[in-house]
Amino acid sequence: MTAGKLRFGGKRAGSRILIEIVMLIAVVFMATGIISFLLFRNSQSRLIQESKEKLVEYKALQMCSTSDYVSNLMIQLQMLSVPGSTPQTAENDLNAGINQKTVTPSQQVVADMLKMLVENKFFGSTMALFAVPPGRTSVSKPTIVMSSDEKTVYEPVPGKLVQLARIDRSDNESNRARVDDKNSYALFLEGVPELGLEGAYLVSAFTVESGEMWYFDFAPMHDELAAIDSFYETERARIDLVLGLLMVVSLIILIVMTFLVLSYLVRKTITKPIDELSDAASKVIEGDLDVKVPIRNGEEFEGLKIAFNNMLSSLSGIMSKQVRRDSDGVEVPWIELSEVDRKAPEWRRKGRSLIFTRVTVAVIVLYMAAGALGLLLFQRSQARLVEKSKERIVRTVAESVASGHYFISSLIQRYYTLVIPDVTDSQATTMFFDAISNKTISELQQVMNEGLKGLIDQDFQGLELAFEAFPPMAGIVSEPTVFLSTDDKYMYMLVPERLLNLFNMSAGDNTPYRARLDDDNAYMLARDGFPELGLDGEYLVVAYRHDTDPSTEATFMFFDFKPMGEQLAAIDTFYKNESRHTLFFMGIVTGVGVIAVIIITIFALDYLIRTRITKPIDDLSAVAEQVMDGDLEIRVPVNKGEEFEGIKLAFNEMLISLDEVITKGLAH
Repeated sequence: MTAGKLRFGGKRAGSRILIEIVMLIAVVFMATGIISFLLFRNSQSRLIQESKEKLVEYKALQMCSTSDYVSNLMIQLQMLSVPGSTPQTAENDLNAGINQKTVTPSQQVVADMLKMLVENKFFGSTMALFAVPPGRTSVSKPTIVMSSDEKTVYEPVPGKLVQLARIDRSDNESNRARVDDKNSYALFLEGVPELGLEGAYLVSAFTVESGEMWYFDFAPMHDELAAIDSFYETERARIDLVLGLLMVVSLIILIVMTFLVLSYLVRKTITKPIDELSDAASKVIEGDLDVKVPIRNGEEFEGLKIAFNNMLSSLSGIMSKQVRRDSDGVEVPWIELSEVDRKAPEWRRKGRSLIFTRVTVAVIVLYMAAGALGLLLFQRSQARLVEKSKERIVRTVAESVASGHYFISSLIQRYYTLVIPDVTDSQATTMFFDAISNKTISELQQVMNEGLKGLIDQDFQGLELAFEAFPPMAGIVSEPTVFLSTDDKYMYMLVPERLLNLFNMSAGDNTPYRARLDDDNAYMLARDGFPELGLDGEYLVVAYRHDTDPSTEATFMFFDFKPMGEQLAAIDTFYKNESRHTLFFMGIVTGVGVIAVIIITIFALDYLIRTRITKPIDDLSAVAEQVMDGDLEIRVPVNKGEEFEGIKLAFNEMLISLDEVITKGLAH
C-alpha cells in the first residue's frame, strides 16, 4: 500500500460515523418535530375551542345586557299604547287573556314590538317571546303569552327553556350559564324544535323584575358559528403553515449546525489522529522506524498512539539487535519505557469515552436549543392566535351594539310619538331645526333624551354614552353638531373629527380594531379614549348613520360609547391564564420529551461509538501490544466497510512489511 493510499484511508476515517450520527440526530429531530407539531396543534385546537366559547359568551352577555331595558320599555310602551292603562289594568288584561286563551290589545302591542325586534334583526333574532311560569291564574305549566310568532302563543314553554330560566350558578358550564339574578343564556346546537327553530341557536332568558314573567330571545348561530369556524380554520391553517415552515427551516438549520459541530468534533477527535497514524505508518513502510506519532494529552487516540509509538520503539530495538533476556532467560527487545508509556492501557481506557462525551454534550446542547426554539415558535403562534381572538371578540361586541341601533331607534321614535301625539316626521324635523338654530332644547328632544338616558340607567349593552348628531346644513349648523344625548353636557357640542372619519372609511380601510361593518355601521377601539369628550381609558365607539326624514337629504349620525377597559383586561387575563397553562403544559411536555430523546440518543450514540470507534481502537491497541511482545505475525481483524477499514489495512500492510524486513534482517 502506498503512502498516498494510507493518507486517503486515514482521512476517510470518521466520515461514516459522522454521517451515521447526523442521520440519527436528523431522524430524532424530525420525529420530535412532528410530535411537537402535533402537540402544538392539539394545544391550538384547545385554545380555539375556548376562544369560540368566549365569543359565544360575549355575544350572550351583550344580549343579556339589553333584556332589562328592552323588556321594561316594551311594557312601558304597552301601557302608553292602551288608553287609560295602568300597571294593574295591564296585569288584569293579561290575566284575562291567559284565562280565555285570547290575545288582548295590550298583548298585541307587545307582540307587534316583538315582531319589530325580529324585523329589525336585533342581534339577528328570529324569535322573541314572553312566557309566564306556573301558578299565575289558570296556568298549570309554563306558557308563552306574547310572541313575535303568533302561532306559538299559549303553547307550553319547552322544558330546556324552563331549565334555562331557572338555572343555578352552580350548574354553569360551557355555552350554558347564569349571568346574574335575572339573566342566563345557552347555546342549543340543535335549536328548539318545539318552536320550529332548527339548527344552532343562542337563547337568552330574562326574569322580569316581578318574577312572574320570563323573556326569551332567540338568535340563530349556525351561520355565525360557521363563520367563526371558518375564521379559526383559516387562522389555524395559516399558523400551521407558518409554524410548519418555521419548524422545517429550524430543523434544517439544526441539522446543518449538528453536521458542522459534529464534523468539527470528528475531524479534531478522529480524522486528525488517524491521519497522523496513517502518516506514521506510511513512513514506517518507507523504512523510517524513528518516526513518532505526536501525542496530545487527553485526546481520543492517546492510548493507541502511545501503543503505536511503543510498538515502533520495540521494532526499532529488534532491528538494532538490542536484546536482553527476561526472567525466564528468553531474549526480548530491550526497551526502557517511561512512566507515561507504562500507563498506555490506562490512557486507552480513558480515551474511549472522549468522543462519546463530546458528542453527547453537543447533542444535549442542540436538543435543548431545539426545545427552546420549539417553545418560542409555539409561543409566537399562540400570541398571534390570541391577538386574532381578541380582535374577533371586539368585533363581535361592536356587531352586537350595531344590531341594536335600528330596533332601539324605532322604539324611541314610537315612545316619543306616544308621549307627544300627533307629531309628524316633518314636524319633528322642523322642531329639531328650530332648537338647533337657537341652541335650545325642545320638548321633543327632552322626551327622546329621557328615552336615551334609559339606555345608560339600565346598562343597555354596557354603554356609558350615546348621542345623535346633525350634519352641516345651510342656515342651521355649519359643522356636525350633537342634538340628542344621554348626557345634557354634550348637547350642541361639535362632533370630534376622528368620529366623523368612521363614516368616510371603506371596507378596504379596515384594520384590526377599526372597521366598517356594513353600509351604515362602523366601529373603532380607542385605546386612549376620547379626552375631548371627557372619556378616559379604552372605549369602543360604534357609529351608525340613518335618514330620519325623507324630505331632507341629511344623514343623521348616531354614536354609542362602550367602556372596554375592564372587558379587555378580563380578555387579556383569560388568554394570559390560558397561554400560561398551555405554555406550562408544553414546557413540561417539551422538557420531558427532550430528556427522553436525549436518553434514547445517548444509548444509540453509545452503541454507534462503541461498535464504530471503541472496538476498532481496541483491536488496533491490542495488536500493537502483541507486536511489542514480539508477535509480528498477528493481524488486525478487518470488517469490510467498517469505519477504520483503511487504517487497519494500512496497519496490517505495515506489519507485513516490517515482518519481512525484520525476518530478512535477523536472517543475516
